[in-house]
Amino acid sequence: MGVLYDATPVYEYQKDMPWSHEPLKAIYVVQRLFTTLLLVPIWVMYYLVMPRSYRPRPSWSIRMIVCVKFMKRLHKVTEVAGVTWGTRNPEGEETGKLKETRFEWVDPLPIELQTGIVRDPNVKCKRVGCFVWPKERVSPPNVIQRSTSPPEKSKSSRVKVEVNSAQSSPDPNRLGPDLRPVLSDDTSGSPPVIGIFLHGGGYCHMSAHESSGTSRIPRRLIENKIFTAIYSVEYRLLQFAPVPGAIQDAAAVYTHVVLNILGASKDIDGIYRYPGSSPPPPSPDPSLPSNSTSSEKEARRPRVVLIGDSAGGNLILGVARWIRDEAVLPMPDGMLLLSPSCDPSHAFPAAPSSYIPRPHERTDYLVDTPEPRALLQKTFIGHHPVETIHSPYISPASPRVLRAYGHSVEWEGEGGQYGPIQLKAMEAAEGNIGLMTGVPLPATVGPNAGGTDLSRTGPEDCAHQSIEAASATTVMDGRSGLTGATIASAGSRSTGSGSGGIVSVTSGIGVQRNGAPGSGHLSLVMEAPEPMHTSDAGVPGTPPGEDITQLYLNPAPVNPAHRSSLFKDFPPSFVMMGDAERLEREVGLLVRAMQADGVHVKLHIVKDGVHDCLMLKWWDEKERQKVWDGIAQWVQSCVIMRNC
Repeated sequence: MGVLYDATPVYEYQKDMPWSHEPLKAIYVVQRLFTTLLLVPIWVMYYLVMPRSYRPRPSWSIRMIVCVKFMKRLHKVTEVAGVTWGTRNPEGEETGKLKETRFEWVDPLPIELQTGIVRDPNVKCKRVGCFVWPKERVSPPNVIQRSTSPPEKSKSSRVKVEVNSAQSSPDPNRLGPDLRPVLSDDTSGSPPVIGIFLHGGGYCHMSAHESSGTSRIPRRLIENKIFTAIYSVEYRLLQFAPVPGAIQDAAAVYTHVVLNILGASKDIDGIYRYPGSSPPPPSPDPSLPSNSTSSEKEARRPRVVLIGDSAGGNLILGVARWIRDEAVLPMPDGMLLLSPSCDPSHAFPAAPSSYIPRPHERTDYLVDTPEPRALLQKTFIGHHPVETIHSPYISPASPRVLRAYGHSVEWEGEGGQYGPIQLKAMEAAEGNIGLMTGVPLPATVGPNAGGTDLSRTGPEDCAHQSIEAASATTVMDGRSGLTGATIASAGSRSTGSGSGGIVSVTSGIGVQRNGAPGSGHLSLVMEAPEPMHTSDAGVPGTPPGEDITQLYLNPAPVNPAHRSSLFKDFPPSFVMMGDAERLEREVGLLVRAMQADGVHVKLHIVKDGVHDCLMLKWWDEKERQKVWDGIAQWVQSCVIMRNC
């Protein structure tokens, strides 16, 4: 049955699904397809006869209606029989003939950069396959081709990620185009724009292969000359590795592009910067590292943009947060979020009575059955506890995350808002949400609590005891060579000391080092985590006193200014969503929170658009063209000209 769906084994999470086993799987898929085909003429006749007002959206054509209904019925087989479409083994060689792309291997994320959430003893960093658009290696304007690759002897090539020192020079034998700028007085032309694309598919479907449906996105971006080159990442889907596997893979490719293609190298302060860029002006607080750069030559360097649709959009939000929090690599120049899935925690309601279905059930092809979605998300988080789904790295638009950082969860569109029942259920389930995020909630919340109205809660309403304590603490930092000091916080009582001890304060949160030499990572952890000591060969072990799960639930950016802000210093972003798609509410909440935190966000709402309409070749081309035009304008003004 490989023609109808992927011929895959029964994965571990599918073993209790009777219809996922052959031949029952084939029987269910065939009957579902057959009955759906029988319904097609009925749908056509019905909507031809009935007035346009009876259509899901009056502007929709008969073809669009039939396609949405057809896809929605077929998507049910993913819930019942665990069917997947368009996947490939991320560790397999590409042996087929590629017409539009070339296949390359990128080495695993260097051990030196395996800090924060990407360091997990249960999920190893591995080499990553990429389908690079376009197939031919190009030399764009204002860049120099420092080397040419020898004739290919195989279908794929190997690219090694090298951690360059401050004095390192370009590798003349490096594969791929050298997109480092010519550092001269010539300012003619625009700098090239390099994209890193993470495909959608609910973390279990599709691939980065050029034949995949999601590849219509990088194909169009290259055809329209909006991007110079795009690295489509064959990241590990949830059936191959849980989180942080996909983030590790994306981080490895980003590191390769930034270090080996754009030529960033390490400065004396341990921060990677691009050629020609200079360290930023001295900070009032010299203990705070910075990964920002500025210079005239810097303005002419190639740009790098993270691109993601649906689940891929969620992954690039996690990668951008990792880059920001670790403060070692330069931030991307922009993010292109296309119908991003930004609240996987929606599948885990605090209580059945608090579950609010995602909006637009009649107008989108996405299904919304909580139980199957929860099974997939539980597989995605793997060995981590269920609470990890509420991490800002995984569900940045989760109501629990938004509330913890002082953002409103009210929504006036279809699907309703989180009313008193839902808020009370959240509060009952949250318990120590302040401890989980490092940003305590107000003592009283909710419109009927006689205190702060949560919908109007701002950062000033949050008692950031832990953040203040962290700011008042000087911790040993391997990059800056600082010395240790004690916490000085009014009214706080510190217990425990030593190089790796946890210091308790009145908020119940302490500050500790992660113990990794030279990492300088600060961690806000709960007082009684059960530390993990596992260490595999070649993979940094978990230092004593550091709980991997707490790095998700309790992010601790190197820069304390980022600890109380969900999106501060994120790159400018272009966000597309349809006003008829099921993710409208969570994407809307995401955009509002990003804008509130000072991120420049260009929001493009597709009129009567369904989820991820850019990858649907049968969707209204006029509406899709408006999106492509908007992306082109945004790249030119915000990414290239930096005139947001």
